[in-house]
Amino acid sequence: MNFNLSERTVFLSLYGSHAYGFATPESDYDYRGIAIAPLDTYITGPRFEQIVKPDTYKHFPVGLFEQDPRVDGNDPTKSPDIQVMDIVKFVKLALQNNPSVIEILFTDEKQIIVCNPIMKRLLDVRHKFLSRACKERFCNYAVSQLKKAIRHRKWILDPPKNKPTREEFGLFEYDDYLRDQIGAAEALINREVDGFMIDQTELSEDLKIEISSGLYRMMRAIWFEINSEKDYPIGYQNKYDSTRDVLYWAAVNNRKLDSNFIEVLNREKKYQNSKREWDSYQHWVKERNPKRAEIEKKFGLDAKNACHLIRLIRECREILETGDLKVFRPDAKELLEIRNGAWSYEKIIEYAETEEQELNEVAKKSSLPKIPPINEINSLVFDMILEFNGK
Repeated sequence: MNFNLSERTVFLSLYGSHAYGFATPESDYDYRGIAIAPLDTYITGPRFEQIVKPDTYKHFPVGLFEQDPRVDGNDPTKSPDIQVMDIVKFVKLALQNNPSVIEILFTDEKQIIVCNPIMKRLLDVRHKFLSRACKERFCNYAVSQLKKAIRHRKWILDPPKNKPTREEFGLFEYDDYLRDQIGAAEALINREVDGFMIDQTELSEDLKIEISSGLYRMMRAIWFEINSEKDYPIGYQNKYDSTRDVLYWAAVNNRKLDSNFIEVLNREKKYQNSKREWDSYQHWVKERNPKRAEIEKKFGLDAKNACHLIRLIRECREILETGDLKVFRPDAKELLEIRNGAWSYEKIIEYAETEEQELNEVAKKSSLPKIPPINEINSLVFDMILEFNGK
């Protein structure tokens, strides 16, 4: 980055619990910003997209963070979480109704630290960013929080005991050639299915998952039929009776793999899923906040994730029904109670599942457009970039 970030940051505000209105004395201070880079970076590069570093705050006058007890001169152990994003990337994500980005546009003015006059042009049209796309975006984000709550509860009640091994899944260490074959086949199948599903914007997430699952099975079956070898030598099955031997024989003889390959793909996927589960659990144990760990132990769930799950769902309903978003939450007191364990695990799951279904109907009745006026907003941003750069 070859420019002064502070001078080109046109917007900076508090983010997270302080922006939502339910911060506690123990809450961290988080900040999110928007910058307009020099004109030549948009044309010839190198492009600036965002900066997320522990020492990002050093690009700014220390006085901006006087309310933050973590900022203490040059002490590297005390640094706030600051992310500054280029306006082009920011607007692209905001037009998609990305929750963590769109919220920045609707931050309460009391939480804004820096607001260049040119930024007012974008804030004046912030409601034009909102669309019915928020249903999928916010609910997907909420579902990710729900999955975290479910996964963490499972780990609390029944933590993984041992690191999975390939042998447990009937797998062996393959040579590089065979591993590449498996990876290439799986990548091809995934690419074809994902390429089709990305355009199915009208489908619900549940239906997308169901269709994707069916397509994966169908694509694997088709792949097998096209690539199955029909002329194995007589006595081959007796000679190569293990899955590993069958695969290895087919690979080294440059032949196409038989039906065992599909079985191995499935075993490989199960093993990789189990390994990811183990790695995620180990990371969670190592990195989890001690205070949150005590709450999880007491209430049997990650109450902080639950709090944000409920917040996202309510924000989504608010956008669809009113065409507005209040980041500084009117229900902040209740959300803080939820974060402190007021709601049971069962109540949270029931609430989330019920709301997710109801929001399908709310979205259909919403007066919001299907998509925001992309060209109009992009034209505005182009003008802002030129104006800010004196052109």
